[in-house]
Amino acid sequence: MLCFVMPGSAEVRRADGKIVMEESEYRFFVTEIQTLRAENAALKKTIETERADQDAHFAGIETERAANARLVAELRAKIDRLLRARLYPGIIAGGGMTTRGEAEGVVGIGWKIDLW
Repeated sequence: MLCFVMPGSAEVRRADGKIVMEESEYRFFVTEIQTLRAENAALKKTIETERADQDAHFAGIETERAANARLVAELRAKIDRLLRARLYPGIIAGGGMTTRGEAEGVVGIGWKIDLW
């Protein structure tokens, strides 16, 4: 559809001369289009800013998770070290009686477990 504005007229006409819209309507639509384009640009900028902020937030979460994983590993290593410190190598000696009334003894090398 070919449209043009007649100079000096307040109407928008098609090539066949039929009036499509008045000049006031034309100006309204042009203004509305410009307003919508400006709003669209502002929204796109806002979305880009939000996405950048969200990416930064996610990166912070990943950094925090990595730090927590290192801390958990360090604490597990410390727990293991402390648990191993409760085991003491030593000589085991003991004695007793058999069911036949004979004395019986045991001597060996082993681990003393400190439970308390």
